[in-house]
Amino acid sequence: AEKPADLKVYKSTDIQAQMANDAKNVGFDKSVLSTLDNMMEGNKSVEALYFDHKMNMIGTASFKNCTNLKEVHFDEVVDVIGDEAFAGCTSLKEFSASTSTYGLDAFKGCTSLTTVKMDDTGWKIREGALAECTSLKTVIIPMTIDAIEENVFNGSKAIEELTIPYNYKDRMYTFCSDAKGIKKIFVLTPALYQ
Repeated sequence: AEKPADLKVYKSTDIQAQMANDAKNVGFDKSVLSTLDNMMEGNKSVEALYFDHKMNMIGTASFKNCTNLKEVHFDEVVDVIGDEAFAGCTSLKEFSASTSTYGLDAFKGCTSLTTVKMDDTGWKIREGALAECTSLKTVIIPMTIDAIEENVFNGSKAIEELTIPYNYKDRMYTFCSDAKGIKKIFVLTPALYQ
């Protein structure tokens, strides 16, 4: 994503203390491989995050309740999105990332979130990862997902399109039981990947 001129870039030495950020656009340089737990929790200033290098982890509740956060940009892989990392980010509308694990309640209560696209690095989706995302309409889960825990989408009743790996088609309603309005289900088969 193109970075704005007013981007505030943090180094690893900057984030060792509790972050008192007042910037709208926040980036992290290559020295930051993981965000700290609760690092910017409850921050009302941040509207966009930019990660332009591989990240090991977005820490537990790093950006929880950043209610004005609208955009998160990952140019490369982030291995783990920690528990409650973006929970309560009520202005976040779309999320797309190369991520292996989505933590417990990672996006719980992101009430403006409409689309989540996971790519082929995905491996595990933990319980409640996309719970109470009341505007969520489109979810794409890749073939590489090896584990989808129960109640991933609890309270996310607006889902209309769901793309899932073929080995989860029989269990779909155990992790998507609240989504009563599903209109399209796409089942990915290994033949699509050959």
